[in-house]
Amino acid sequence: MKPVVSVVIPTFNRAQMVCDCVASVLSSDFEDYEVVVVDDCSPDDTGERIRARFSGESRVRYVRNAVNKQLGASRNVGAVHARGKYLLFLDDDNIVDKEMLGRLV
Repeated sequence: MKPVVSVVIPTFNRAQMVCDCVASVLSSDFEDYEVVVVDDCSPDDTGERIRARFSGESRVRYVRNAVNKQLGASRNVGAVHARGKYLLFLDDDNIVDKEMLGRLV
């Protein structure tokens, strides 16, 4: 079943920030969504930290660019991988309110 909302979060070299961002989305009181994290070829441990922290969460998907593509192209990569009816793009330093997704939908 396709989710209603795909939350696309591009990131580069900001492992802790993106983990906090994803955690804030996962605390949402709206349930019909997925999170697509697009790692723009970070040289830090972003991928390992995302997989370790959210490996049991089926709504979180991790995509890694083979080369650094910058923000706009990484958003496009996330859109290609998204399955939702609606797209929401977040920056990796955002912390969202638990009611945000439901209110936007």
